[in-house]
Amino acid sequence: MRAPSADVTAATAEHDAVMRFLLLGWGSRGDVEPFVALGRGLRAAGHDVALAAGRDYAPWVESHGLTPEPFGVDMQEAMRSPLGRRWLGNANTTAELRAMSQAVRSFTPVLADDLLRIVRPDDVVVSSSLTFDSMLAISQARGCRHVTALFTPGIPTRSPAASLAPVRSGSDSALNVASGYLALAVLHRVLRPAGAQVRERLGLSGQSFWAYGEQGRHVPVLMAVSPTVLPAPPDWGPRVRVTGYWALPAPTPEQAGAAVPPEIRAFLDAGEPPVYLGFGSMTSPNPRATTELLFEAVRRSGLRAIIHRGVDRLGMHGVPDDLATRVLLTDSVPHAWLLPRCVAVVTHGGSGSAGAGLRAGVPSMAVPHMGDQPYWGRRLHDLGVGPAPIRRADLTAANLADALTTLTTSPGMAHRAVVVATRLAREDGVGTAVELLGNYLANSGRRG
Repeated sequence: MRAPSADVTAATAEHDAVMRFLLLGWGSRGDVEPFVALGRGLRAAGHDVALAAGRDYAPWVESHGLTPEPFGVDMQEAMRSPLGRRWLGNANTTAELRAMSQAVRSFTPVLADDLLRIVRPDDVVVSSSLTFDSMLAISQARGCRHVTALFTPGIPTRSPAASLAPVRSGSDSALNVASGYLALAVLHRVLRPAGAQVRERLGLSGQSFWAYGEQGRHVPVLMAVSPTVLPAPPDWGPRVRVTGYWALPAPTPEQAGAAVPPEIRAFLDAGEPPVYLGFGSMTSPNPRATTELLFEAVRRSGLRAIIHRGVDRLGMHGVPDDLATRVLLTDSVPHAWLLPRCVAVVTHGGSGSAGAGLRAGVPSMAVPHMGDQPYWGRRLHDLGVGPAPIRRADLTAANLADALTTLTTSPGMAHRAVVVATRLAREDGVGTAVELLGNYLANSGRRG
């Protein structure tokens, strides 16, 4: 069988047959939502699309017209478990990696079982970084075609702007490449149990990190980030394409009527635009203390705020009387509808949340908890749309209140936020990705 080309830039044949694309959204909602957006685009182009995600996301996936392939894990329940809290709420890098490694090992049997059950030989599989190693093995054994999607830059480069942890932050440097390979080696060590178990079940031999890297270099990469935010460095080459964000469209007025609770509309109509505070799937050892910190920051800033409860279920004990008219607690509301109606945005700084803040056209900043979030917090600051990020371990009511004041009073940040959002509005990340995937099918040849 001829190996598919790693360059997804040029089509060489017509391709009008219906194919099944299998999108692997293993992870939290932030890992799943971009795949939902991509799946909608592929479906609109006439393809059969299945999306594998935690079983708790299956109804949501199906509501977008996609075929759910549920993993045997309730992701939100897993994130609220003691192990999930140790991983997602850990501020120490070493402890975070240790907890992440424990979480990966606990999920490995389920993930291996499900991937081997779900993936068909004739599928075109779009993996994420969390399922990449497993798919290297499955594609080798079954011959299915494999593309990977990245939501954050994880490919070594000389460029500091595209390096998760640049050694030289002011200029291109080979030291940044070395730092990138070191980060990849650490991540591979943490994530490899699932890939190792899949290889064992398929009768494949184990492989070293360097063999993993060599095999991985033949897989096309779609970077689901805006080129305005993350310009592709030249040393990535044609294998990596920065497509633009894969974002769900803003709901129509009719859809918003069903998706947006009336109390949110009433709160927005009752006063000045609020700030949005939300840490999504991140957890903390003491959700009540986190809630009190956010309340006190709002109190000191004098602003109004919408606080997303998130996985931590912040605000379970209600809003203090003195903030009753200034703070609203809410569950998930479409970011594309809510954030443009706010005056500023503060999130944990995941790729999706950071992108949503940028598309909203209002100043935004990050409170990084773990992983790639410090990178996105740094990018928001570098783009001029917000102040420097505050790591969760360093967050206090006082410094958050100061940051909120800066976000809501800086004309420069407000102007830059509008400029960036205007550029993003001209991009069609989903459309670009769908076109590139169609070209990949044409180049790699169709079977069946």
